[in-house]
Amino acid sequence: MQVTSLNLLNFRCYEQVQFEKLDRLTVFIGENDAGKTVLLDAIELLIGCRQCLLKDFRRLPDGCHTNEIIVKGEFHIDAQDVLPEEYRSGPDNDLLRITRRFAVEGTSIRSEVRVIGRGYNDASFDNFTGAENQKMLLKAVGVAPASNDMGRRDQLAQLVVEKKLELIQKEITLSPTQVNVLAQYMPMVERISSTDYRTPETIIQRTLQKVASTIIAPSDLVTGEPTELPELQALRAEIIQRFNDEITKVIPLLQAHHKKLQNVFLQPNIDFSRAITASSIVLNCGGGEQSFDAFGEGTKKRIWMGLLEWERGVAAENAEKSVIRMYDEPDVNLHYEAQRQLFANITDLARDPGSRTQCFVCTHSVSLIDRAPSASINLIRIGEENQRTLTRIRNADDADVIDFFNDIGQAIGLSNTILLFERGFLVVEGDSEEAAIPIIYRNIYSRSMREDGLVLINLHTCSAWKSVMQVLLTNRREMTHILLDADCQITGSSGYISQEVLDEMGCPPDFHAQQVSYIGSKEFEDAFESKLIARALDTVFPLANEQRWSKDLIDRLKSESGKFSEDIKHEIRTNSLPRTRSNATKPMIASALARECTELDNVPEVLLEAFERLRTRAGIIN
Repeated sequence: MQVTSLNLLNFRCYEQVQFEKLDRLTVFIGENDAGKTVLLDAIELLIGCRQCLLKDFRRLPDGCHTNEIIVKGEFHIDAQDVLPEEYRSGPDNDLLRITRRFAVEGTSIRSEVRVIGRGYNDASFDNFTGAENQKMLLKAVGVAPASNDMGRRDQLAQLVVEKKLELIQKEITLSPTQVNVLAQYMPMVERISSTDYRTPETIIQRTLQKVASTIIAPSDLVTGEPTELPELQALRAEIIQRFNDEITKVIPLLQAHHKKLQNVFLQPNIDFSRAITASSIVLNCGGGEQSFDAFGEGTKKRIWMGLLEWERGVAAENAEKSVIRMYDEPDVNLHYEAQRQLFANITDLARDPGSRTQCFVCTHSVSLIDRAPSASINLIRIGEENQRTLTRIRNADDADVIDFFNDIGQAIGLSNTILLFERGFLVVEGDSEEAAIPIIYRNIYSRSMREDGLVLINLHTCSAWKSVMQVLLTNRREMTHILLDADCQITGSSGYISQEVLDEMGCPPDFHAQQVSYIGSKEFEDAFESKLIARALDTVFPLANEQRWSKDLIDRLKSESGKFSEDIKHEIRTNSLPRTRSNATKPMIASALARECTELDNVPEVLLEAFERLRTRAGIIN
């Protein structure tokens, strides 16, 4: 079960905001106090493992608080989930739509839980809990109640079969007993912060409890559902009976103090795995056995990282229940490589269907942000009158992602981080290459350049390009590859980089042969086959005369002495549909070409070779 949408009304700093299409990996970013951590609190509130407090009600401009909070959410129910039918909805019966409302009444907070599920046309049967209540309802329709809960529920089902009751989809307000029942099916919540490395016992205890739960309730060989051991079921029944006996004793005492009190119902939640606790950790790092607290911060963080890996493996092996794991700025005080490893752990956990884990990450880390899929990123902004707004990246190219985070990156040294820690650099001199290469790379490798730690650097608009190249070649020369238009080798070319320039920058003699590639007869655009270019133009810049672009025309433009990219742009602006002519820029044309490169045969051989050389130097093997 995973959260797919979240709607907040008057919860802390949020007046009203809707988060949609939440993925198995969801990243919340934004400036300090934007409300990232608040969202984790809201998810806990929605699931029911957190109490609502007065401070959770949004403060108004006059200093008062609102008197109502509403948190709505939609969960996608996995095939392994065993949520009862009455709580399900949606076309495929695989959604849980839940609303939690909290209202201030005097000095207390009243809560209400609703689900869009299946109820009865006679609403009094929606709350079919409690022996006395069940008997009363059955007698009202002329049925002699059975002696136990299971028998009475069978009688309720028979009423539906006999069409004396009808199940319909509707919003149901749950009783406290029903809320407790629903809680048993909700995902487990695990919250992790950067300070957790100081108390690793928490991870150990949580992980051991997962292992214990698979022993206490192993999977049924037929249904695959966890089924508690018979001896524990008997023990549970005995405990519940003892609880009920004690409640029976207390009822007269309570009624003596509250004359209108008629009865008290108790639905205890007994989890045997919670009985397992972790003691303090003792380590031996070569100097004898010492308490964990005796070691420095570096050792503690390394142990913490290892425990996270262990916990992830155990989760994948023993996934009996959905888990929502929340990381609240887990990257704080972690060095760059540790951040990379941490995020790899998080993404692998979210992507592994066997772990049944959804991960929410609140972070300021550029390392984490740049590596997250763009669709998973949610930027929280503080707008006018302190209102929060949500911005998401939808189907963005990598260049857009970089622009999106530019202000954040500049504030925390993005340029230095890229220079010192990314795995490879592809240098180009044109906007066409900048627009097309990320698309082609993703088409070939099913990953973005950013995901592989590769950075595309376009020197075309950089006035200080020599300084950039000097710093890059001084620090990361072995990880740099340069892709140039073929005509830059001609004397008098307008291209920035030449053999002489590279020699001046101290490049060794073999650098030019191994780490510089020349593309096209003259330039990047003419390296693509004419029939592919014609196909791309038909898609993006159809001709006004309803004809198709001719391969022969493309061949002729390539063979002429002019610059092919300028000639083809002129043809588009002259002959394409009027509404497309203003889009005839080199980046737009190059992007159109790139989107047609869905097979290796479509990609110029020189570009493929440049990719492979760079990936080899970067150590990318997949």
